[in-house]
Amino acid sequence: MVSSAVIFTCLNNAIDKGHSVAPQLKTERPKDLTSELASIGDKRAAEAAAKVAREEYGSWLATMETLRLEAEKARLEREEAEEKRRAAGAVDDETAAEAFERELMNQGAEDEALTPAVPDDDWLKDAPPAPPIPPQVGAMPLPWWVVSDPRVPSESDPPDDMFRVQLCVTMLQTCGAYFTAGANRVRLVRFLHKLQRYLFCKPDPPRSVEFAVLDLIDEMEMQMRKLDLKKETKRFEKQYGIAPPASSPKKGKKSEKAAVSLKPGAPPPPTLQSMAVPVERFQNWEDSQLLIERMDMADAEARCNTALFKLKKEAEAAEAAKA
Repeated sequence: MVSSAVIFTCLNNAIDKGHSVAPQLKTERPKDLTSELASIGDKRAAEAAAKVAREEYGSWLATMETLRLEAEKARLEREEAEEKRRAAGAVDDETAAEAFERELMNQGAEDEALTPAVPDDDWLKDAPPAPPIPPQVGAMPLPWWVVSDPRVPSESDPPDDMFRVQLCVTMLQTCGAYFTAGANRVRLVRFLHKLQRYLFCKPDPPRSVEFAVLDLIDEMEMQMRKLDLKKETKRFEKQYGIAPPASSPKKGKKSEKAAVSLKPGAPPPPTLQSMAVPVERFQNWEDSQLLIERMDMADAEARCNTALFKLKKEAEAAEAAKA
């Protein structure tokens, strides 16, 4: 039997392998925590490590906001140019109509004058805008705690190769139901967020792959919400009494549970629709990147605090040995 840790290691390696971030693409790492602990206290060291992580993340947020504003500005410029082009086309139509009223024209000349000149790309004017392309990984420095990024080019994972996505989807369709409860749910939700970001970094993925990922998220989310509903229903029954069922088993007969009334002032019983959505669905790369950066920052702080805790225990053990 394979443990959940091994399965999630395989899943993360499937989308991270070959996309490691080089040290020159990251910001400078802070001082080693061992030497820092020797000069200041454990509590101050933990605060200093957390402060460094927050400052790095604040700089990253500012850079991401700048890129978002630039993308919004470019979108507005495209829309303005499109409006001018459409206005110019309307003026051409009006001029042709006035010319037709002024003088008699034969049928061939009339068709030629009234038919507007349609450029080759005119059919694209009503098409939805293309999704924003993620910026290159070298365009801005990444925080020091980032280990891998799907934007890093990899020979083993070309941009048009969807094998890794399909592999992850197949694995979770097979065993993902076992990770919808307990401590593994956090791992599963986090991986589904990373899988969405990985897919956003693929230019023009096939629709079948996109739908497979969305169907997987729907399936995992439905199982999580059913478990949450079961827990919430038990809590509700314990606090307010048993809620009446939506329909009786047979027409004209009431079940035993239906006879039990709720306590006065009880809120509506929980339903599947009232359960919180456990997995966030992203519309673009920027949103997924920001959320994953927050999770990476929290992991960096946790690693700093864990290292400081171990060093503190070692120092206490050394003092106890001397005594």
